[in-house]
Amino acid sequence: MLTIIRHLDRRIFRPELAVINLEGPLSREIAKDIRVHKLKFDRVRYSFPSIFRLCWLYKPDIIITTLGYLNLFLLSCKFLLPHRIKIIAREANTASMRLLSSKHRSLYRFFYKILYPRADRIICNSKYMQRDLIEHFGVPASKTVFIPNPVDITRIQGLCNKGKNPYKQGKVHLVTVGRLIYQKGFDLLFRSISKVVDRLPAFDLTVVGDGPEMRSLKRMIENLKIADHVKFVCRQDNPFIYMAHADLFISSSRWEGLPNVVLESLACGTPVLAFDCPGGTGEIIRHGVNGWLVPSGDMETMSEMIVELVKGRKWREFQSRELVPEEFKCPNVVARYEDLMLEVYKTQDANQLSLS
Repeated sequence: MLTIIRHLDRRIFRPELAVINLEGPLSREIAKDIRVHKLKFDRVRYSFPSIFRLCWLYKPDIIITTLGYLNLFLLSCKFLLPHRIKIIAREANTASMRLLSSKHRSLYRFFYKILYPRADRIICNSKYMQRDLIEHFGVPASKTVFIPNPVDITRIQGLCNKGKNPYKQGKVHLVTVGRLIYQKGFDLLFRSISKVVDRLPAFDLTVVGDGPEMRSLKRMIENLKIADHVKFVCRQDNPFIYMAHADLFISSSRWEGLPNVVLESLACGTPVLAFDCPGGTGEIIRHGVNGWLVPSGDMETMSEMIVELVKGRKWREFQSRELVPEEFKCPNVVARYEDLMLEVYKTQDANQLSLS
């Protein structure tokens, strides 16, 4: 969303940003001309009264909300908001998969079914996600629109040049980036690596990220006897250096919405090997064109593909090739957001359009 806000046409849109807190590296990516409303809460649930007051104080033409239960809250209270406000809910993950791990699965399903149709539009960042909402939650197809996440290639490539190569010479370098949680499937990746470590030339796998499974994953690599090949690096302000200098990026997720890190790796010029998991990964990766796909969760096939790619140095075929598919490039995605907002606004005079 910060990428989209940064590139919106200021002659038409006046974007403002409401955030729960302003900590972390993303705070430095907010465009300088953006008014930021700092709600100063630790949890989203405590911020609801402040969000409500914000809507009445500034009366934006359009609200774009992009967090599942925040989407549901605003849609449940839509009748209490200023009448002219339009709500566009952006779904950031594949709902049916995400809810499998929820304690309140049935309740969420009920609220999705009755509240999501109240949105003026629902942005789905993958076609898989769009089908999921329609087929499993009864969301009217007319309410949904597929718009993928954007990748700002120029910005990412600039950041790739702002640091030294973090890897030692003489090895094949594999990398994966993400929050250390069950969804991302790092345990599946480590098991895949353990099956082939004796068949590979010198290599290492760098895991960039933090999360609640850090301790258990470190125990796992010790038990699998692959600790000499796996290195953990805490979350980086500029992870693109690790992607750009790696030979191959691996995505082992159990499910996704539309994985930004896959797009970012491609923008860095590094092809991706990925599980073709539920979600939009298979919509980004064209097998043999900008990477490779293996069946979701199939560790045997993942193992064999790692061996084939590492031994054959297959990534060399992609050098100097444009890896990001056209529909994910920033100008194309931003244009689709602008068209959607103007359609929802339904006005002939968009010069005064404001956005939160």
